[in-house]
Amino acid sequence: MLRSINGFRIIFAAQLMFVSLQLAPPVSAADQSKVMVVLDASGSMWGQIDGKSKIVIARQAIRDLMKDWEPSIHVGLSAYGHRRKGDCSDIQTLQPVGPLEPNTLMQAVNSIRPKGKTPLSEAVRRAAEELKYTEDKATV
Repeated sequence: MLRSINGFRIIFAAQLMFVSLQLAPPVSAADQSKVMVVLDASGSMWGQIDGKSKIVIARQAIRDLMKDWEPSIHVGLSAYGHRRKGDCSDIQTLQPVGPLEPNTLMQAVNSIRPKGKTPLSEAVRRAAEELKYTEDKATV
């Protein structure tokens, strides 16, 4: 049962990220979009779906999503659960929101080694604050 719940969580998170990015308005020179990718790097990401670890699936999902992003989009990366076991405050901005640099973003994503807890709500709240979502259009 726990295995299917964890599998559901990663699939739901990937779908939510995909839908959020698909619903983001088109980017024009006058209206620059900002996106903060929040990556689950908790210990459960070592679990597998169809023989593939969830962290590998998440890395591929991010790589695939970047292919469709406009070069003018501004992207940041936040992760949680990647530095310490048992610490619900383990949330870190790995790349501040700035111009899209796919190679730099993927280097940061690929360097993450899942370890700890899952402070998802707090991580999303912090990402929204970093994007200044009350002042500008933004996608978390």
